[in-house]
Amino acid sequence: MGIIKIANFEVLERHILLFNQIFDQNSQNLSLPPSFFEHKKRYRQIKGYEVNGQKFYIKEYFAHFEEAESEWENLFKLRSLGFSVPEPLFKRKSSDKIEIATFELKGIPLSKLKSF
Repeated sequence: MGIIKIANFEVLERHILLFNQIFDQNSQNLSLPPSFFEHKKRYRQIKGYEVNGQKFYIKEYFAHFEEAESEWENLFKLRSLGFSVPEPLFKRKSSDKIEIATFELKGIPLSKLKSF
């Protein structure tokens, strides 16, 4: 998987078209629609967005940056081993946070499965 650097983003090459739809060249920042999902827990926040029928989530880490870096690396490692994990879209690092964007994982949620 190729990664392209755009401003302070690392974007997966195959998702550059979607990224260009949410990236504002003038401000060098994201221009996102209202989120359909938000959850904050301790030192991180997750927001869900939908653009042209594609759902993705941005997880913002405000502390424990090593956890964010490990998560990013593990997404690639686990996918290479055949595990079903969310597909990465981009990562952005700044001095006060790290953001990781992943696509919605397809399939039946565990909460919907019934035990036998």
